Amino acid sequence: MPQSATRIRIVKELNEMIKDFKKNPLLPLVQEEASPEQWKAFAAKRLQSATAFEAVLGKAIALSATCGHDAVHSALTENLSDEIGRQSDGSIDTTRAHDGWRKDFARALQLPASSGYPDYDLMMSNVASSSEPFLVYGVLLALERLIPVEFTYIREGMDTLFPSVFVVSAKDSKEVRSNKLKARHYIDDHIDHDARQHFPDLLDALEQISPDAKALTQLSKAIALVATAKRTFYNDPSIFN
Repeated sequence: MPQSATRIRIVKELNEMIKDFKKNPLLPLVQEEASPEQWKAFAAKRLQSATAFEAVLGKAIALSATCGHDAVHSALTENLSDEIGRQSDGSIDTTRAHDGWRKDFARALQLPASSGYPDYDLMMSNVASSSEPFLVYGVLLALERLIPVEFTYIREGMDTLFPSVFVVSAKDSKEVRSNKLKARHYIDDHIDHDARQHFPDLLDALEQISPDAKALTQLSKAIALVATAKRTFYNDPSIFN
């Protein structure tokens, strides 16, 4: 089936964002060149900043309900269910909540406390306060496209620098294997799940509601916001301190 002009435009802008992200000069440090202590400092900041995602997601769900964007509302509600571990019967399984997975990752590495990264956190806070639906949708779309790429760099770094914590070996006991899989699940799941489900589901939903010119401008603005926020973060050597 031919792609719509809307989809072609959005995907092109997202692909440019990915190309821009891969040029960030500090990514080799994330992959393998940082010391273990530097990497832990980075991971603590990145992990803390991830907690801002749920507020933006909640705002997008509220806006989609108000605006009658049913396809978007459905895709984002499913995304929230994954975030909080909500099951099909409405019950919450805390073992499947992303907050718990983040804590498993942090606990396994004994990460230091962190207040996050102010510039990125402010951007997310501003988006969560926005009343412009396509700006909020666009930030989520850009993050769902970018996170699997970003987390692939992070996974390479954690496996290189902390193999005893994350890399499963044939020599591992059942308990050690289980602990390693638990420690790495937050990263592994986001690489797979965001790319396979959350990003394409939201992209499909946005295409269904046929954004007008104003909405497309807001989506473009959102993609640029995320690109700038990530560029700022990954160009700042202090993230390793």
